[in-house]
Amino acid sequence: MFEAKILNWRKQNPNNESSYIVYNIDIIYNYELRWNIQKRYSDFLTLDYNIKESIKDVNNKKHMIRLPKKKMFGNFNEKFLYKRLNLLQDYINYIIKNYKNNIHFLKFIDILNFSIKKSSIHINFLSKFVQMGDIILFNTKSLISKVQRTILNTNYDHIGMIIRQPYNSHLDMNLYLLEATTEHGVHKYPLIPRLKSYHDNNSTMVLRKLQNCSTNFDNNHNKELLFKSSSISNPNESADYKDQVFKNNTTATIPIENNISINNNNDKKKLLNFIDSIHGTPYGLRLLPKFYQKKKDKDKIMGGENNNNNNNINQKNLEKKQEYFCSQLVSDCYHIYNIIKYDKNKLYLPMNFSENKESLEYINSNIKLSNEIPIIFNKLSLQHAEKIKYLRK
Repeated sequence: MFEAKILNWRKQNPNNESSYIVYNIDIIYNYELRWNIQKRYSDFLTLDYNIKESIKDVNNKKHMIRLPKKKMFGNFNEKFLYKRLNLLQDYINYIIKNYKNNIHFLKFIDILNFSIKKSSIHINFLSKFVQMGDIILFNTKSLISKVQRTILNTNYDHIGMIIRQPYNSHLDMNLYLLEATTEHGVHKYPLIPRLKSYHDNNSTMVLRKLQNCSTNFDNNHNKELLFKSSSISNPNESADYKDQVFKNNTTATIPIENNISINNNNDKKKLLNFIDSIHGTPYGLRLLPKFYQKKKDKDKIMGGENNNNNNNINQKNLEKKQEYFCSQLVSDCYHIYNIIKYDKNKLYLPMNFSENKESLEYINSNIKLSNEIPIIFNKLSLQHAEKIKYLRK
């Protein structure tokens, strides 16, 4: 996926007492995109610290390649700098081979952009970091949507769920966004083009990952990564400070490529079969089953026991013709997927899946939704990237 080449080094502010060395690095992604980053030795130190912090396996941590040591004197000696450049190249090659999907490495090469409050993921890389069951919450710009958000005091008025079909495919083209909309009712759309069309209509959106909180941090089994976005900038922060950052809702979860399975293949098959069975169901706000039960009891009293069969037939027809609201669709999918307990008397709205107003009762306490991760479309640090013709070696 990635290649990195340290081209050269240069002295920044050469006539100043606060001068330092900057390494000029070319990054190549997927043999077709190239951009340049410039890093100091201290940036490598921060990367090394954070990757080691994210590794829970003691043996993996022990066998990790060592950075060239910090030198107090003679830092600007040319012979020393060329030697360090080669050692840093060996280090970054090792990281790409073993930890290319580590969240801290992705930040180091400027793919992910972190701030003190939130983390974000760029649309161009989203498909590498999602799996079946992840959700997207939308803030759309129609008048009705604005009224809905105002009345409910929420940021979101729409929700969709990511599916992969077939479930065992690793191709980006097999990622879809499942939605219930006024246009086509229950329908699945190719993920990235669909999100871009929302963005073209000035909608904003956030990703919430299905995360397995019982898994270890980044290791050779491609497990999910839980990171503290604020702890990245300074490896010397105290443990107390980092604990405080963790409590202040600054965590987010981004999985790595070839995600671990949240649920087994039988659950995935059952979910996809359910989705196929309701595909095309009209859009609408379903009345709660409690209402139908009351109506059924009333008909039973008025028509007597002989109407039981008719009631059953009507109930079947009702289920066959039922309508789906966007968040009710996701809640039913989560029930089929064994993520949440099903409450037939609960009306799920998009805000029930949001970070601040979540009201989901998870079946497994280890499996839950991550914090909200904004999906961004601007060019960020890749604004100078260029498409290249690159031949595989």
